[in-house]
Amino acid sequence: MPLLPSPQIISLKRLTAFLYDILVDSFDFDGLYAYLNKQLPAYANPLFLRVQTNVETTTTFKYTKGRLVEDGYDPKKIKDAFYFRSVDESKYIPLDE
Repeated sequence: MPLLPSPQIISLKRLTAFLYDILVDSFDFDGLYAYLNKQLPAYANPLFLRVQTNVETTTTFKYTKGRLVEDGYDPKKIKDAFYFRSVDESKYIPLDE
């Protein structure tokens, strides 16, 4: 597993992108990496991808972010599929314990 950058280095504005309701086994993460790399400047590419099966909302349909913030990017806390953008390997690689 690659070493994760220190939290002080990571810009929180580009920390995680969320994908909702996709089939992880058949999704083209390499294609997504190539597409984002081509369409966005390096600083705008998400470092992490988190695949969620459901999105928690309030009664007024606003996204709840409290649990997501608490989880951070610790693979031990996250139950969803979680991927790290590896520039060395030019792809998103799964993170697990």
